[in-house]
Amino acid sequence: MTPNKRLVKLAFVNLLRHPWRSLAILLGIALAVASVLATLSIGSNVEASVAASLKEASGKADLLILPGSSGRAIFNLAEVTEALKDVAGVETALPVLEYMAEPLRDLGEVGSSITGIRSGFILYGRDLDNINIPLSLLEGQLPQKGDYGIALSEHLTKAWGLNLGDKLSFASAIGPLDFHLSAIIESNLGLSNINNGRIAITELADLQDRVKLAGRVSYVEIIRQAGVNSEALAKSLESRLGDEYSVTPPAGAATFVTGISETLEAGLRVLSAILVALSSLMVYNSFTTATLERSREYALLRTICLTKRQILWVALVEAALLALTAGLLGITLGFILANVITKFNALLLGFAISQVELPLSNSFLALTIGILTTLTAAILPALNAAQTTPMLANRQSQMNQLALSEAKFTTIIGLPLLLLGIILSLSVQNTWSPPLVITNTLLSTACFFGSFTLLAPWFFRLSLYVFKPLLTRFFGQAGKVGVGFSLRHSLRNGVAFSSVVIGVSLVIAIGAFVAGIREDIKNWLQITVAGDLFVRSAVSFPEGFREMLAEDGMIETVSPVAIRAARLKPSEGRDRTVVMVLVEPERFHPTKGFGKFLFVKGQGDQQVAYEALVRGEVLAARALHERFQINQNDPVTLRTRSGWQDIKVGAVIVDFSAGGEAFVGNINQLEAFGGGSYDIFVLKTRQNPDMVKARLLERFPQYHLDIESAVSYRDEILNLSQRVFGTMNALLYIAIIIAALSVANTLGMNLSSRQREIAVLRLLGFERRDVMKLISAEALVIVILGSVVGIFCGMVLAKSITTCANVLTGYEVTPYLPWSLILIALISSPLVGLLTSLMPARRAAKLAPVLALRQ
Repeated sequence: MTPNKRLVKLAFVNLLRHPWRSLAILLGIALAVASVLATLSIGSNVEASVAASLKEASGKADLLILPGSSGRAIFNLAEVTEALKDVAGVETALPVLEYMAEPLRDLGEVGSSITGIRSGFILYGRDLDNINIPLSLLEGQLPQKGDYGIALSEHLTKAWGLNLGDKLSFASAIGPLDFHLSAIIESNLGLSNINNGRIAITELADLQDRVKLAGRVSYVEIIRQAGVNSEALAKSLESRLGDEYSVTPPAGAATFVTGISETLEAGLRVLSAILVALSSLMVYNSFTTATLERSREYALLRTICLTKRQILWVALVEAALLALTAGLLGITLGFILANVITKFNALLLGFAISQVELPLSNSFLALTIGILTTLTAAILPALNAAQTTPMLANRQSQMNQLALSEAKFTTIIGLPLLLLGIILSLSVQNTWSPPLVITNTLLSTACFFGSFTLLAPWFFRLSLYVFKPLLTRFFGQAGKVGVGFSLRHSLRNGVAFSSVVIGVSLVIAIGAFVAGIREDIKNWLQITVAGDLFVRSAVSFPEGFREMLAEDGMIETVSPVAIRAARLKPSEGRDRTVVMVLVEPERFHPTKGFGKFLFVKGQGDQQVAYEALVRGEVLAARALHERFQINQNDPVTLRTRSGWQDIKVGAVIVDFSAGGEAFVGNINQLEAFGGGSYDIFVLKTRQNPDMVKARLLERFPQYHLDIESAVSYRDEILNLSQRVFGTMNALLYIAIIIAALSVANTLGMNLSSRQREIAVLRLLGFERRDVMKLISAEALVIVILGSVVGIFCGMVLAKSITTCANVLTGYEVTPYLPWSLILIALISSPLVGLLTSLMPARRAAKLAPVLALRQ
């Protein structure tokens, strides 16, 4: 065995001699790597899953021919068929008709990523003699032309209690559409993998006949010939078809999801970076203590002729072994975490997940971060280990501990660091660039972490006046001794203490950010989305329905709303799908209206916005203002039925529709953005809203109205937005876990260095349970004190982290203190302290006094 192999074996044995400490370091690093990997993959996975779902739903199709600037939802198939004649490179053209129609039974509701719209149920008419989509028949027979059958997924048939042959009617503007269940197909495959599976497949001709749209389709799928370039074919088709049609890949219509996924990803990036810092400090603490504990061992190794370089090498090999193992474990955990978060996010967006991938580049980056973090944190302890001299071996540990506890530089360095952290947190501005804001956030967090670690002796000394009498009362003499132990090892405990501080402060700061968003949305809903009742329908509203509602004496005002998807051409980057919310200007009249807008500072007021809507200008949501620098009076290029048009921005408002990527326009612009009927009627009532609702349901049963009170409507949107940002909780929990691991790890390391003291206490009459109380008392001091300080630190960090998230996400949120989280942190901190002390306390209680004295 070569010397190098012996040293590797020695490093490996050292890790196995302290399994619990090694496991704590391993988990801390792995969780940090997992959080980084999951964060890097969230946005790309949501978009990739959406794209894959749409691609799978289109089967072998390479391109889609969709309605273009005309804004038509459907078009005449004969026009496209004629234009496709003699186009080189087209192998097959497959027409498809999509029709939204709700089943006439309670089959549940599916939320939408566009605020205020439900995704509904989709009937797909296709040529089933020429199937190009993945489809697995489980029972029955695929619909045949003329039999008016439909195919449903197995999941739907089981959930809704349907059997082959059952009749199913769908509500539509032209009356009920009757079909029967002729086939059951595999769930989450092909078309059943989109729209949360709420789809039915039927023969194209049968659907055209039922909905009176003979010869009309929604789009045409194009399969290219082998060897033909897809982009070149798309340009050729666009040239032949003109502006009346659009040619796009199957996933091209789903870009509206990117606003939400970008928002989530940006906020999580801040968290993952701070988790890496938390893990690195825990690693540093562990290796520093290991160096102190092994001073005798290192001295002995020096005596038997190991050089300083070899001692350094042993210490770094230990760190490398842990880093590599933790990195590989972190990639596995990262895949699990990315899977859970991605599926949760996609569920909120209304798409089923067809795949979750971890790009090789992301995995490599996360692994590299984990290894570098561990080696960087271990380098200083390793250098200290290399400086161990044989003559000082017998007293090295005591001398190091004494030097650390009595070092005067803690106050000299700690106070300026704390002051610098506060200044950095409070000085950050929304106008700074993203890299500068992220750097500021990390530096301020690092300053807080370092300062609390260095100032820990002062915090522990001050806490004696509170903890000593309380813990003495609950734990007796053991509690008093435990408080003293926490002070004697204050610098070592300081890292665990500051881990708790940062963990709690992260929860408070991120909670303040999310609470700020919630308050913004709540204000937006209360002021802008005003009214008493919101009326929607499973079918299209008939012409003149507004007048029918206005005739009712119980209704004071009827205001229509239409919501359409529109294409935006930003000044930089590719075209983007946004939401166009079309409203009646009079609803927002400065004095006569019952709705108001919230404005970005310096970007308009109520009178200006009203006049802009009357003139046909649009109001831009704040997220568009932040992401694309769209300001008041700027022109924006939007696609209308007449093609691309420059429309002036009258004001910039707070609006959370479609993840914030929305414009508000005049309802009179409906024809320009696709036409059709209104989507929602906002009612202001003279009587009790519940009475009006009951009256309307009785009066218009044929329209299958969906009527919500203002309270439930706002709650629905508020809860949806809260769930979207609830993903951050996953990484907040990881922060708490890492902090708890740091406390448990520190208690275990303390136990290793004070075995003689515990043995003496046992000989003086301490029972096993007294030893457990002693360790628990020390843990309670660390966790409770860290939680209290963390709450105040979180209040300061809230501004820095919120501003960082604002810059990255495009929102401008004012942090709002989450008092419920603060209360939970205070109440739960004693429980966390007891849990983290459980294993070290049990180890200490089992320690035999005779063996401890021998050690």
